[in-house]
Amino acid sequence: MKININSYNYGNAAADTHCADGPTVLKNLLMRAGISDLSWQADLKTTHQAYQQTALKDVAQLCAALAQATEQCVLKKEFFITLGGDHSCAIGTWSGAATAVQNQGELGLIWIDAHMDAHTVKTSFTQNIHGMPIACLLGHGEKALTRILSSQPKIKPENLVLIGVRSFEPEEEILLKKLNVKIFYMEEVAELGLKKVILQSIEIANKNTIGFGLSVDIDAIDPLDAPGTGTTEKNGIRANDFLQNLHFIAQNKKLIGAEIAEFNPSKDQQNKTANIIIEMIKILNDYFK
Repeated sequence: MKININSYNYGNAAADTHCADGPTVLKNLLMRAGISDLSWQADLKTTHQAYQQTALKDVAQLCAALAQATEQCVLKKEFFITLGGDHSCAIGTWSGAATAVQNQGELGLIWIDAHMDAHTVKTSFTQNIHGMPIACLLGHGEKALTRILSSQPKIKPENLVLIGVRSFEPEEEILLKKLNVKIFYMEEVAELGLKKVILQSIEIANKNTIGFGLSVDIDAIDPLDAPGTGTTEKNGIRANDFLQNLHFIAQNKKLIGAEIAEFNPSKDQQNKTANIIIEMIKILNDYFK
């Protein structure tokens, strides 16, 4: 069975819009690498030059289309990977996946990111929508983004876990702590070790859920290994450690799909970041092809 790949060629919800080029660069590299067990599905993009709050309409439209694509994958029991673009893609990816399983149960989500992405329009200093997807999936924020395919929150707080957080604003932390979302800050990852954190996270995402997803913002990886992203944060997860422990997630039979976002080719060096993502896709492909 081929893995379905959905491309979200959009970067206007980020501060540096060049992440919109990420999916195209990755597709070319994957084809050169001879990975044939991939089925390229949705190819989402826009030519509109809208940013911050004015990007809301474009994000809502693109995420609605992406949600329809991931919903169909889950309904057909076909594994999918979303390639961003900025991390606003998560609103579409997991709205679709959650809607697909809503008649059977809840969706869990492991979110690996240097940031919390839990702002709303009312709390965001930048108004960049890529800093809002977690809030939206939890049902907080603009209705155009929280009600894609369904008016219900897509993820329950107890089914969500964040890994690698090390840069955030107080307003985001207040919301997530109020909702009792489990957060493994980078200090705790360093203390416990990534393997233990991932195993605990799988347990959280699997408890009382029908399945779970994986969302990876490439800025979770230390910029020494992955410089190709718009918002680098030092002292992150080392790439080799991440790739070794990704197997624990990939081999879990309840994993229904994955997402890799915020790859910015204009900031990469000798394809260092791109190659990490290629290895991630290879690992996932090995378990689901």
